[in-house]
Amino acid sequence: MTDEEKRQERLLLLLLALSQQTENQINGAYRPVLIESMRRIRRLIQQMSPTGQFRALEWNRIQPQVLPLLEPITGAMRESILPEIQQLLPEVQDAAYDFSRPEETEPQEITPVSQEQLLNTLQIAGAGSLLVMIGNRRGINRLTLGMASDLNKLVRGMILAEKTTQEISDKVLKLITSKGKVVARVNTGSFANQMWARSKNTVAAVVWDGVSRQLRQTFGNAVATEWVWNAILDPKTCPICRPLAGQRRPTQYSFVRLPPLHANCRCAVLPVFRSVESTQLG
Repeated sequence: MTDEEKRQERLLLLLLALSQQTENQINGAYRPVLIESMRRIRRLIQQMSPTGQFRALEWNRIQPQVLPLLEPITGAMRESILPEIQQLLPEVQDAAYDFSRPEETEPQEITPVSQEQLLNTLQIAGAGSLLVMIGNRRGINRLTLGMASDLNKLVRGMILAEKTTQEISDKVLKLITSKGKVVARVNTGSFANQMWARSKNTVAAVVWDGVSRQLRQTFGNAVATEWVWNAILDPKTCPICRPLAGQRRPTQYSFVRLPPLHANCRCAVLPVFRSVESTQLG
């Protein structure tokens, strides 16, 4: 591995660490809200009769109450995502600038980004904009509607399969007694766990989109000899990104598409400099 390749690897690992820290902060903020929403949905389901196919009619009656119970999840995500990414982007900018101009001692001037700008510009690979996915305070969004649709399919399917109402509510969220207290357990395969995974994927996608956009902006006018696609290569590397790893182009926009290519993509296109001393950013 050349010195330049080692520098690129160090930068990518630093960006991954920064993004993971941001994701953890965001996820930790809204997870309690998600669990509380699942508990309320569980109580809603338990309003149905214990057994019987006529519960489909009962579900029709109470189903409209689901959306208001799910909305706090995306609301909490929105309230935590935007400020955390606001804090992340200057760190990404500093890291990219240090990579390009390690001889400089003066920090680069940072242009603040508003939460409204983030909401309107950040994208979730394959799912549209952050605004469409988690919305704003004035309307229903795709993530909430998707959760409600999946819950409807789950409940109706289990009623058709003649599962008891207790089984349906346990499938949504399992409650256990621990040290004399009733606590929620987000079991693998439960509806709560599926929604937790979906929410985390949404957060991961939008955080890395923010990282990628900041890299492109910071490196936009870099005088580089070429640009190389960097990917973390391990058994989890997807078949989309693995063939791209190490590919080189004369400019970053010579690649057909730029990362992130999909949810949980952790690729970055970085400049290669003939020598560190000759590097300049406009």
